[in-house]
Amino acid sequence: MDLEHRYFYEVCQTRNMTKAAKNLYISEPTLSTAIKKLEQKLGLQLFLNATNKIRLTEQDFNHQLQDYKKLKHQTLHVGTSQYFNSYYLPSVLKDFYRLYPDVNVSIIERNTQLLKREVKVGNVDIAIHCGKQDDSLRHWAVQSDKILLAIPKNFISDSEYQQARAFMVEHKFNGIPNFLKKLPFITLSPTNDLTMLIDQLCDQLNFYPHSILEAYQLETAFHMAFSGLGATFITKQIKNFFDSTDNLYYLNISSPVTSREYYAYIRNNAYQSNYMKQFIRLLKRK
Repeated sequence: MDLEHRYFYEVCQTRNMTKAAKNLYISEPTLSTAIKKLEQKLGLQLFLNATNKIRLTEQDFNHQLQDYKKLKHQTLHVGTSQYFNSYYLPSVLKDFYRLYPDVNVSIIERNTQLLKREVKVGNVDIAIHCGKQDDSLRHWAVQSDKILLAIPKNFISDSEYQQARAFMVEHKFNGIPNFLKKLPFITLSPTNDLTMLIDQLCDQLNFYPHSILEAYQLETAFHMAFSGLGATFITKQIKNFFDSTDNLYYLNISSPVTSREYYAYIRNNAYQSNYMKQFIRLLKRK
């Protein structure tokens, strides 16, 4: 048992800093400093001091103690999509490991429906997915994304780009400009989570793209469009990640359908360890 573990355990057992220091044969200021350092390391407040009697914050005594005793043996099972794993999760994990270097994170990639099932049966601690919120699970809104239209510059002129922008953003045209109807499109597979939103958007615009290729992943569709094969619908996150406007025009679309929300889900009766709470906080911050 390392010193931090011993100090934490003794304070939990005695619930009194003076008694704990006496039992550990150290001074009370030394113990207090050690606990503060531990709190800084974990990124949370472990104890509240009320009239010299220590009480644990938020969770009950047994849960808090077990959290710390088992920290080095814990695995946080996170279920989400390949897209979220690629564009959101790396920076979250980087900050999480800085706070909890001894907690293992297991990443499980599934589609939305399978993720919900995995949470409900207990195979996943936290699931992150987009779409309509599921009130049968405890959830938090953590991120948002937006659908954009990407058109290769070799397909349209600057004036046609302005017309497309006027149609997509300002709705100044009664009908779809002819050159948009003729554009070759890279569409997405029906199994992609974004396909349903794109279909709803096209129905709203009364616009049905001329598909020449179908891609399974958004990144594939983006790279095909970037190489000049055809237009496609992508997300703002992908645009920002690749940060290139050399080959493509990007068009915002004025419709609530273009926005999608990501939620973090846990089971309603699941116990939330401190590191689970911190992981969700980090998801919201990114």
